[in-house]
Amino acid sequence: EEQAAVTDTLFDSYMLKMGVQMFIIALLVALILGLLAIWYLTKNLSNIIEKVRRFKEGDYNARIENANDKDLSVLSNTFNEMADTIVANIDELKSVEKLRRELIANVSHDLRTPLAIMQGFVETLLIKNDSLSANEREHYLNTILNSSDKLKSLIAQLFEYSKLEAKQIEPQKEAFFISDLIQD
Repeated sequence: EEQAAVTDTLFDSYMLKMGVQMFIIALLVALILGLLAIWYLTKNLSNIIEKVRRFKEGDYNARIENANDKDLSVLSNTFNEMADTIVANIDELKSVEKLRRELIANVSHDLRTPLAIMQGFVETLLIKNDSLSANEREHYLNTILNSSDKLKSLIAQLFEYSKLEAKQIEPQKEAFFISDLIQD
């Protein structure tokens, strides 16, 4: 009985030690596997974060290579698509800005022409007021009136363009013959 009691105590102590050792070994293996998994996932995430940071800093060509082969392929593909969309929008904005500058240059030229005509005829009227006949005076005043009407029309068109751009009015589409357009 004493031998059985000692054997049971030793066996229980041995099983306890083995259980504790196995638990510690399992815990260490789980910890190592967890750290490896976190490292593997954060490696891909670190790559994505680095590309996002580069894009934010102005490198608009930064893309995640082999996006479909990554663990976070949905995130990688979404970033690449978003970056492509942003670059396309930036290019479109640059194009619109270029067109706006050209429009402003053309409008300023078109506005200067009738204004210069009006100014020239008014100056002529002031300088030659006494020596002009009634017909010449009427001709000069009609030219000034026509130029002011053209200037008024150009300014009205400019306001319509700005309203269209601000989407305050909607253009009304209507059918037309291409021959009329060509003739115009």
